[in-house]
Amino acid sequence: MNLLFLLCLPIATELLDLEMSLVDKRKTGVHKLTEKQKGSLQEWIDNHYEKRDTPLTIAHPLKKPTVAQIELNDQNTIIHLSDTTHWQIRPKDAPIAQGWINPEVGIIVHKSTDSTFPILLTNTLSGSSIYAKEIF
Repeated sequence: MNLLFLLCLPIATELLDLEMSLVDKRKTGVHKLTEKQKGSLQEWIDNHYEKRDTPLTIAHPLKKPTVAQIELNDQNTIIHLSDTTHWQIRPKDAPIAQGWINPEVGIIVHKSTDSTFPILLTNTLSGSSIYAKEIF
């Protein structure tokens, strides 16, 4: 197996070297790879890559809601977003939520794996997430 890899290595390396411009190699970091690493990368591309007719689109909307207000009381932490949705936060996530009041930072709303708090709110600036459930 190693002998076959070593025989294919120069061909795979050549493909990357021929297909990519120097600018592309620098932009992607390929210029830093050893010949063996280039061969492994080309092999992975050949086995896993399928060219798409159209590029992938952005999965999340460009405009994300922001935190408008945070309510804290003895029982609950409630976050009100600028899109007029209201979320009860899982109690152990309350300390994280308290630092989120910034009208310029978007919040991504997506599903969680927690059945009690089925929504995950993610702060786009810090990357931190909290579990929540929508209240009406």
